[in-house]
Amino acid sequence: MLAIFVTCLMWLSSSVTTPFNLPFEYRLALAFAIAAIGTSIDITPKLSFARASTTVNPIKPACASSFVSGGFYRFTRNPTYLGCSLQLLVWAAYLCNPLALVLVVVFVLYTTRFQIRPEERVLSERFGAEYVAYLKQVPRWVRGMAMHSSRKRFAVRFDSASLRSGSA
Repeated sequence: MLAIFVTCLMWLSSSVTTPFNLPFEYRLALAFAIAAIGTSIDITPKLSFARASTTVNPIKPACASSFVSGGFYRFTRNPTYLGCSLQLLVWAAYLCNPLALVLVVVFVLYTTRFQIRPEERVLSERFGAEYVAYLKQVPRWVRGMAMHSSRKRFAVRFDSASLRSGSA
């Protein structure tokens, strides 16, 4: 639901801000390239969940019967959210709108704070030390992207230290 809401906001934002000056053919090619990657990243983990006979429902992480750490989950703890974010990036590329790009970042920050972190707490309780070790080894989003939060603000930082250490 959140992604649909953000998609609508992105479309509305395109009517109030000036788009980037990029020919339609390039926008379309960029959108298709990102869509291919995003769709693969979004669908493949769901197949892994089905093979592990565990829930794909992010609203009920306590119903998970096992946690999956293979496939895309070796590279990111949240390939489904990453795939969804890339699908939003497809829409932003198609719209070629700066505010639409900002809304993708807002989606990532919101999802991290209100969905991923609570999921991680529940899964840590459910699967214990094995899952906690996994949290330390695999980045939340992608290598080189560190997200820090406080009560007052969120910050996304890309830097050489987080790229070397692989922290997220």
